[in-house]
Amino acid sequence: MENIETRFDPYEILGLPHATSMKLVRAAYKTLIRAYHPDVYRGNKEYGELRLKEFVEAFAFLKDFKRKLEFDSKITDDEEGFQSQGFKPKPNLYEFKNATNVLREDWEFACDYHPEIQNFYLKLKKIDHNIALAFMALLVREKCYDKAEKISSDLEKKFLVSKFGDDPVLRKIAKHAILEGELAYALQLNKAVRILGINSKYRILFKLAKDYPGFGTELLKKHAPSFYIKYMHSNAETREFWVVSIFILLFACLILTGIIF
Repeated sequence: MENIETRFDPYEILGLPHATSMKLVRAAYKTLIRAYHPDVYRGNKEYGELRLKEFVEAFAFLKDFKRKLEFDSKITDDEEGFQSQGFKPKPNLYEFKNATNVLREDWEFACDYHPEIQNFYLKLKKIDHNIALAFMALLVREKCYDKAEKISSDLEKKFLVSKFGDDPVLRKIAKHAILEGELAYALQLNKAVRILGINSKYRILFKLAKDYPGFGTELLKKHAPSFYIKYMHSNAETREFWVVSIFILLFACLILTGIIF
């Protein structure tokens, strides 16, 4: 299996979920390029040049229809989720601020006429800064404000699928964890999906419930009630086993010390 840490992912470089449209790719690329333009960017020059190079390479790859199609097909065929993107809860806030500033004037003007788009943006931002930026970039550059709700919903789903696999239970659990700020849980879930695959989801959730006994158990109860029952039954059997074992051990000690018989 290809190394999940070192493989080239042009979408991830542009802060996008897998298999997004070329309109979204182009909007994100143009925004990021402007954010790192020498007349705008005031950070480390070498880092800025490196980021520009990465953006150019990623865009060149994705604008090649054949290469994009082959890459997207490989991701689509990966039903287990082994090719999932890494979950990175700490955003590059400096890059995010510069990129949103590029769009700020047009965005604020548009919000006067479509105030609902700001709410969609803020909801996405709670999940991930990059998809919130992509949402803003697409609306501003393609002037598709009337489709904001659908675009927002599609971006959220693509993000969750790209990070946690195409399984509805895992997506709901991942979203819940992120919104509740349980980022360590979300990180472990992302890593488990990438290494074990979504067909191991119940083993993954079982382990996470043990590692995060309060939060993990509540997630099972809310989003996977059938497995929650199995998990609690298993725990009850384990507790019963240890109670019986301790009782037998104590009884044996009493016999050996002559207290009984």
